[in-house]
Amino acid sequence: MFSFDQTRGFSILELVLILSILGLFLVISVPNFTDWLHTYRLKTAAYTLANHLRQARLSAVYEGVSYQLQIKDKNQGNFYQIVQDPGGVNRILDSIGQIVLDAEYKEIFIVSTPSSGKITFTPKGGASTGTIILQNSKGEQRKIIVNNTGRVKIE
Repeated sequence: MFSFDQTRGFSILELVLILSILGLFLVISVPNFTDWLHTYRLKTAAYTLANHLRQARLSAVYEGVSYQLQIKDKNQGNFYQIVQDPGGVNRILDSIGQIVLDAEYKEIFIVSTPSSGKITFTPKGGASTGTIILQNSKGEQRKIIVNNTGRVKIE
């Protein structure tokens, strides 16, 4: 039947071998994951900003009031906000608010803005032109370009 002298389990050598193989996989995968994470955060921040610009344009057309993206680069706070009727009410759009890139996306910075620091969308769908460049801590960059017809694209 059952014998109590049979040994079951793993030897110390087998456990050390398995743990060293798992450690090797971990050493290889962690740097690749962190590189991917930096790139992912940059892409996400760029797509979010582009979508906020598109929302500002659509809101300007729908409501018949100008909307403006106000940008502060990494030396001035590293944030942006969408403002309704910049010449009058100057109210921050509630659905977007003020996006502080350091808080939302770690290590993403605004490195280049239009000369005025603003892009305005008119009720007719047009816009003031501008290019915004976002950069991550690895030096990778994404450009968000707005042309005079209000079209927003990412490069």
